[in-house]
Amino acid sequence: MTYRPIILLVCLLTLGCFCAGTTCSTSRADEPALLPQNEDAQPLTPGAAVIPIQEDAHFRDVCLIDAEVGFAVGDQGAIWKTTDGGESWKWQPTGFAFSLTDVCFLTRKVGWIAARGVHPYGQEGWGLILHTRDGGATWNRLPQNQLPPLNSVQFFDLENGVAIGEASPQYPSGVMVTSDGGQTWIARPGESDKNWLAGHFANIQEGVVTGALGQIAQATPDQFSPVTFSQFDLRALRDVHYSRSGACWIAGEGGSLFYSKNQGTSWSEPPSKLPDPLALMQDFQSVTQAGSHVWVAGSPGSVIWHSPDEGQTWEPQYTGQTVPIEKITFNSDSHGCAVGALGTILLTQDGGRTWRNVKGGDRHVALMQVAIDRENIDVPLLAQQSAEQGYRSFVYLPVRDDVPQSHYRGSASGPLLSNSSVLAVHGSHSVTAWQFPLVSPDLEYDRMGLIEELNRWSDGNLGPVMLEAFVCQLRTWRPEVLVLPQADTKNEINKLFQQAFHEAIAAAADPTRFLKQQELLGLKPWQVKRVFYQAADGRVGDVEVDPYDLLARKSQTIIEFAASGLHQTGRGNLDSISPVHYQFVPPTDPNIRQPSSSFFGGIVLAPGGAARRQLEPLNEEALEKAKKLAQRRKHLTAISEYSLDEQGHSGQMLSELHQSLRGFTPRQASEHLAQLARQYREQGYAELEELVLVELINLYPHESITSHAVTRLYHIWSSTELAWIRSRESVVQQETGRLNRQAQGDLIRQAEALRGQRSADAPPLLLKGEQDPFEQTQREGDFKVGPQKDWRNARVKLWRTQAVQLAEYFQTADEYQFHTPAIQFPLAGLIRELEPADRRQFASAEANDPVALFQLIGANSRPSVASKKTKTPPHLDGLLSDPCWEKAGEIRLSSERSQPTGTDNRPILFLAHDDKFLYVAGSFPKLDIPYAETITAGRQHDEAAAGFDRLQMVIDLDADYHSAYEFTFDQRGQISESCVGDSRWDPQLYLAVVQDETHWRLEGAIPMEELCPHAPEPGQRWAVCLQRIVPSVAVQGWALPTGQEVTPSSFGTVMFEE
Repeated sequence: MTYRPIILLVCLLTLGCFCAGTTCSTSRADEPALLPQNEDAQPLTPGAAVIPIQEDAHFRDVCLIDAEVGFAVGDQGAIWKTTDGGESWKWQPTGFAFSLTDVCFLTRKVGWIAARGVHPYGQEGWGLILHTRDGGATWNRLPQNQLPPLNSVQFFDLENGVAIGEASPQYPSGVMVTSDGGQTWIARPGESDKNWLAGHFANIQEGVVTGALGQIAQATPDQFSPVTFSQFDLRALRDVHYSRSGACWIAGEGGSLFYSKNQGTSWSEPPSKLPDPLALMQDFQSVTQAGSHVWVAGSPGSVIWHSPDEGQTWEPQYTGQTVPIEKITFNSDSHGCAVGALGTILLTQDGGRTWRNVKGGDRHVALMQVAIDRENIDVPLLAQQSAEQGYRSFVYLPVRDDVPQSHYRGSASGPLLSNSSVLAVHGSHSVTAWQFPLVSPDLEYDRMGLIEELNRWSDGNLGPVMLEAFVCQLRTWRPEVLVLPQADTKNEINKLFQQAFHEAIAAAADPTRFLKQQELLGLKPWQVKRVFYQAADGRVGDVEVDPYDLLARKSQTIIEFAASGLHQTGRGNLDSISPVHYQFVPPTDPNIRQPSSSFFGGIVLAPGGAARRQLEPLNEEALEKAKKLAQRRKHLTAISEYSLDEQGHSGQMLSELHQSLRGFTPRQASEHLAQLARQYREQGYAELEELVLVELINLYPHESITSHAVTRLYHIWSSTELAWIRSRESVVQQETGRLNRQAQGDLIRQAEALRGQRSADAPPLLLKGEQDPFEQTQREGDFKVGPQKDWRNARVKLWRTQAVQLAEYFQTADEYQFHTPAIQFPLAGLIRELEPADRRQFASAEANDPVALFQLIGANSRPSVASKKTKTPPHLDGLLSDPCWEKAGEIRLSSERSQPTGTDNRPILFLAHDDKFLYVAGSFPKLDIPYAETITAGRQHDEAAAGFDRLQMVIDLDADYHSAYEFTFDQRGQISESCVGDSRWDPQLYLAVVQDETHWRLEGAIPMEELCPHAPEPGQRWAVCLQRIVPSVAVQGWALPTGQEVTPSSFGTVMFEE
């Protein structure tokens, strides 16, 4: 691997000046810090005019202050005010584009709004409070310190309030209180690591909060404790009404409705139950009470259920529309308001006997996309159809990924990430189904295992449950066009859900099927006009979505406009986003013709109508400029691809960056630099990645993506694994050169000819011209670092020093980020290397206290084992009969799903070491799945292990949980390995795998020099994750909870002993 320390020196000197300045000063109050706070967003509108995506934004809450004044809030910064009791509503401009989730007013003048969002170029969630003292004419952003994503806010006077949201490192309980009007907040002690969706309090000390997976907790003056109730299984509890004197109510998914007469200590069904079929048809979102009257509403929003006598009897109140109702409120037993999807506001003056649609009309969506998981949301498709063409769109995710809870503190929950990605490209809404979690691994390869898993969650009624749910979604959102996942794929999950939706399409249009939906919910049959499915890679379809096409009304390419949404789905590598083709599915209706080149060809949906927004005006001048910049960016991308493939050209390309980026907007230029840095990382050019990241920081310090650049540099320089890999052997190379313009033009034409013709997994472009466009001279020489104990040379020490300086910066300029696991875990390793006097600057850091450190991720304890030094190496035969294993401590793997009654049938692992090797051995009972024969010859690095029983071993030397060595050993004896996600790292190692009828066993040796410069000293500790992945069965781990996604909670501690 080739490195360029001369270039690196320039990089470090530049950043050294930057760090020196930022550690001793802060940015001015009237300008953003170098690291933009995650809640920063560009105003959607500069003045009072409402734009189309705000006019039909999804409402999330409504507050009626009195008989005349009220506020409704929702996505895209939507705030609407009424002064005539809800008959008419006026847009309130704020300049904020946040998702506003809850609104609370004490008087007509004084109020607060809770907000949430996701970092535009990552998956970190954030929250804040907006405050007004003039009836909504102006809004100020609170607090000074950043909050986690918020779902609820409530104030009891001008000073005292409570906010509810997702857990975070600084607010582990997810419940926050303030005594200064919202300027500062502290976490209320109590149940931690929960995703609270709703809360209602009588005062700052007494109330009830509810959340995902049936979570509920009761707050009293003395404690904040969970309440266990067996009825709450997979269903989220989305709203709560609390009363100290009367009944308390909880409403949630699957028709969940429960009440309590003892302030939330115990819960039961109401005296009179709602109709049983609602459990499969309606998900409740909101419940409220006025006097003895109770109302509950949700999705679909075609009916609101009303009880005049606190649940003794129930009656339906039909609304005349179908889209979901998010919130319902009454300020008397007659005057009420309901708000929901697509900007809908309903009003009643007679207790709900009649509901009038005063905003939104009978809206529905034009396009519905079914995505199996978040990464498969076609964000460019939504950008093209919704942002550019104005079609209202909805994304339905039938599979949930939060069972068991999979996100850890600091990252946003899965549903929030999905919805944020959709909103980023002006989609209307997304919904993740609650009924269908997939917990077992590798189900995409096992159709029978997939059906068995889904049947387990649906009590053996998968077919009826799935079809009822899908038909209900179609009749609720009423899409004109439906887009389904790939058809001809080996992914059994895709195939199963696509087949189910094809049946649901026919059933939704049939007035003789699912009659209960019509009788109880008032849902009428709905005919989808056109169906597409995503064509397989490499196949041409009827419609193409090219990410490099220009969005005329946005004056950006699709990929530029969709960048933040793609990052939030986990698809941050924009270069991997290629054109997608969609195949038309011929309908049963002969009157629907196959489209020629568009999704909506032949379907008349006028702008400003029920399924389509008003179109934004075209800016011809901006459009022409955007066309030129788009072409230049294509050229720049082509040059980048070429320079990555031609050794020695990357440094020359960097020298042209300033000129190449001239004319781009700051956002466009910063995104290109970030993508270039990612390309260098993937190709192994570490120093060039650093140089580009520093250029990004220096040139565009106020762009949102810059915060990720700084964090990335921090992780690079603080990583022990990366430092060792980079220091083992490198080549000093100095380059000078100039660019041959004619040859550059030839290169661009070659690249453009090939663009769009390659599949996603095609190898990099290898373009050869008669004349090399880069003319240069090189001087090379060896620079080696051997496995000595004093291996930390000047370069490594400088990296560590820079990491400490960045930690100082985070502490000074971005306190919220400083206290996250992403900063604190690497800092713990850095602190251990500092002199005692230098550690004082981080005295308040959790990194100083192991208990506080692991509380950041909700882990109070972790398993540990001793690795004893052996004098006699084991004989690698898979028999596990060597003396070193007799002395080794046992590591037992288990699973939350099916804890065994004894320990003999659990997998067992052992670790040992000497000066040259780390040894690992394991014995795994065979389960009721197919097993392949052991491979004894011809094994290769990085063989795919999906679908095979396997052991995943992750070694994190410095326990920073951002850089580690990862090994996978499967029952065939195949191996795959990577370092910090780089699969090109192919270390030398030795492995024996044997199997019989009941067990398969492994025995391996990893050379210490592949991992670190010398064998660990006695007392040294490594963080190690050990997980067995059994296809279609379970993930068994050393640390709990387990999951295919490795998080900091997945690790145990290995202590090295003589």
